[in-house]
Amino acid sequence: MTLGEKIKKLRNNANISQEDLAEQIGVSRQIVTKWEKDAGLPDIQNLKKIAKVFDISIDELLDYKDELFEKDILEEKYSLEGITKTGKCRSKEEQYVVNRFGGAISIYSLLRKKKWSLKKNIFWFIVEPTFSPEMEEFLENGVNTICLVEEKDSSYIVILKKGIMKIIKLKVSFLGKKLEIDGYEYKKLYKIK
Repeated sequence: MTLGEKIKKLRNNANISQEDLAEQIGVSRQIVTKWEKDAGLPDIQNLKKIAKVFDISIDELLDYKDELFEKDILEEKYSLEGITKTGKCRSKEEQYVVNRFGGAISIYSLLRKKKWSLKKNIFWFIVEPTFSPEMEEFLENGVNTICLVEEKDSSYIVILKKGIMKIIKLKVSFLGKKLEIDGYEYKKLYKIK
């Protein structure tokens, strides 16, 4: 069961309308509809509020991790030797993804950003306004490129990191410009293909 299905089931079991749930959480009804259709995920603050409304723990509510990612489809080494940038690709890594998924309908470059608390964001803004903890984590983990690959029947997040390409099949649709998964926000930067 996906998180959206779980929210809908909890709401129906409690005999609460989308409008009532939205009001209790402090969001619009359209946001609740989006969550229930798995077109987006609530942030951590809204997850806490949802858990409180239904009187369950966040752990019970978040028993969905395996539902977002179908599974790691593939993990393989990659090499950029002989790769030349063409088209809309801004890096050799992006070109590698385009070459690897030649039959894809579309490919987007993604930004993966850790969802930080307001206090942590303010701290980093004061201490080092030109550098953020998101960038630090990105650099420490050696992530070169993250892409969304959309094929006819499937969508994948492709992560190129330290010479290893990891392909993860998504169970949810990446509708709009953002998708939140496991405390990270994935945002479409630009279309490569």
